[in-house]
Amino acid sequence: MKQIIIKKNKADFLTRKHPWIYSGAVHKLPDGLMYGEMVNLTSTDEKALGFGFYFPSSLQIKVISFYTNYYSEVWKEKIHHALHYRLNHRLPNENTNAFRCFFGEADGIPGLVADYYNEVLVLHFHHAGLNAFQNNIIEAFLSWPNLPVYAIWLKSEEYNDFVYLKDGHTPSCPVNIKEYGMHFLVDYQKGQKTGFFLDQRENRHKLMKYSKNKNVLNLFSYTGAFSVYALMGGARHVVSVDSSEWAVLQTEKNLEANGLSDHEGVCKNVFDYLKTEERIFDIVVCDPPAFAKSVINRHQALMAYKRLNLMAMKKVAKGGLLFTFSCSGVVSRDVFYHTIASACYEDGDDWRILEMLFPGPDHPISPYFPEGDYLKGLLLMKAGG
Repeated sequence: MKQIIIKKNKADFLTRKHPWIYSGAVHKLPDGLMYGEMVNLTSTDEKALGFGFYFPSSLQIKVISFYTNYYSEVWKEKIHHALHYRLNHRLPNENTNAFRCFFGEADGIPGLVADYYNEVLVLHFHHAGLNAFQNNIIEAFLSWPNLPVYAIWLKSEEYNDFVYLKDGHTPSCPVNIKEYGMHFLVDYQKGQKTGFFLDQRENRHKLMKYSKNKNVLNLFSYTGAFSVYALMGGARHVVSVDSSEWAVLQTEKNLEANGLSDHEGVCKNVFDYLKTEERIFDIVVCDPPAFAKSVINRHQALMAYKRLNLMAMKKVAKGGLLFTFSCSGVVSRDVFYHTIASACYEDGDDWRILEMLFPGPDHPISPYFPEGDYLKGLLLMKAGG
């Protein structure tokens, strides 16, 4: 395994355990390095500093482990540790059989995401470096005794197919999962990311508690999970808006799976919908896609978040609630807070922030990697009513 030498004055920085090393910290690169290649990291006096994946960019190394050379058991060690942590949070359980069981840098392997959907494990490789260790990763998950896996589906730049089938039996797609006892159909083959946004589970459950006898507007509804929770919580009527015809159709299927009605699906651009919709709602949920995927686009994204929330605020009744979110990793929690506070000021009504919202415990945040705090939300109330 090739070695990358870290500059003497940068080696101490690794004690902070941030898993990203930029090119400015590198003293010397060996010849012939390939994209995603596993490398050992050493100091100028040849001490082991860790190992990780190499990338020919300004962000040059994504570290897996510090102060040791590569060892083959690292995959099982980190994956089993992550699964044990989820087991402590009773995942899976009789009412919830879908959850994130591995979360990239937060669990110690940059680029590896694994979501569990009722005995179907979906692996998402975010870079090609993981391909060389595919068998190690699969073996680590299959050897964990508390996670029954009957199929593994792999998503990567090069691959989108099954890589494991127990006894050769192919599971159905979409797969029927349970979340807090509610049923959802997850298309892990064609859906966004791994097919379902598991990170919003606890926030959906919170919405459910507020929904009784309320009219609810769900913006960027995707396959309607927030809508299902609202109706299961006793909402009087729910409107789901998404620009994808496929997503609107899947929402109807999820409602049917739970025996729900009193719903209106709208296939339309959300900004266009908000310009023309005259109704006012007791609760508005605003969960847009990431408006910024790089620092370069952050300012433009913040303007879009502010504009969107100003429009959404106009649809909230006096005494009503706004659940609003950002999943842009480059938009910090503090910056998002101030963006929404600015929208409140410009809106002119009297708003209160009731809660800050986070993903569930299966999406942990590493104190060494604040960039992993990507999903942030606020629950606001419009005073009056």
